[in-house]
Amino acid sequence: MDPITSQVAQGAAGAGGDKDVVAIGHSNSPYISVYEWADGFGAKYSNPSTAHPGSDCRGVDFTDDNSIIIASSSNSPYINAWNWDNNTGFGSKISNPSTLPGGGGRKVELNSAETFVAMAAENNSVEIYAWSSSGFGAKKSRPNGDPNADGLAWSPSGDHLAVASRDGNLLVYHVDSNGNFGTQRVFTNSSMGQCNECAWSPAGNAVGVVHFGDDGQNAVEWSGTGQYGNFGSTYTQPSGQQENAWVMNWNRAGDLVAVGHVNSPYVHIWPWSSSSGFGSPFSDPSSAPTGTILGLEFSPDDGYICVAGGGSPYVHAYAVTGSAFGSKVANPSTLPTGFGYAVKFSHVSE
Repeated sequence: MDPITSQVAQGAAGAGGDKDVVAIGHSNSPYISVYEWADGFGAKYSNPSTAHPGSDCRGVDFTDDNSIIIASSSNSPYINAWNWDNNTGFGSKISNPSTLPGGGGRKVELNSAETFVAMAAENNSVEIYAWSSSGFGAKKSRPNGDPNADGLAWSPSGDHLAVASRDGNLLVYHVDSNGNFGTQRVFTNSSMGQCNECAWSPAGNAVGVVHFGDDGQNAVEWSGTGQYGNFGSTYTQPSGQQENAWVMNWNRAGDLVAVGHVNSPYVHIWPWSSSSGFGSPFSDPSSAPTGTILGLEFSPDDGYICVAGGGSPYVHAYAVTGSAFGSKVANPSTLPTGFGYAVKFSHVSE
């Protein structure tokens, strides 16, 4: 869940503890691994006493105060939550929703007001639940016509939900204060194949999508609120792009955008501005990831980027220095088990 405003600050103090942490969702037991983070990987927290149900964890999110961690699963109940503390780790498992999702979970994300949690599900749809500090509330109606969702992202304002459709479309729905789906906007072009993930710029005036296609990624202007929100002009494609991309994300300051790809060097970063779009790409990291990148996120202070994917050690982190990749940080002493699917840092205190 992206904050509405940039929060370039140190630490993650508050109800959820005063450390930074990074969670990795992956393909084998224990399916979710959480590490202390201080300009690099620290100790791995103990696994939850009520285990993640497997098989695969493709989405992770924290509440803003870092007191709850939410994770998807391919096995029932498909969406899971535990009490969390950045100092002590996993607490008790929160009760499952009374009505479960219709299929295995992919991306999962809270809206900015933390009134709803959305999940892309393997039954091709999008599931939304009411959310409060006590956990899951009522399940909301799905959008008309299953969107064949693979990824999703809430707008910073929390009233639009972008969906990456495997049908080759980027969809944006207006979601009202009761969690009802309203107006749908559609963006596509002839180069877009299966869409895998989407993301909003922190300012909320651009939305991006990554896909299996010749150019791998697209970004398009967005303006307007509520049912009147709509796409604008498409940004010029950047130099250095690659075909077939899995994941896209902006940093918290909104001046860098990163994409994870199927092919070497697997990750790219570009400067970003809302007026001109993509800048010149960073040079490739000197020590590239070892396989396809499926998840990535910038650290809370934007000083690092963490990526997860195929090939041991399954997770990598790099310093981000000015306009270049910096040094690769040391691998965690206890590696994730299996392909890395999702990366999520704890939130910065407000």
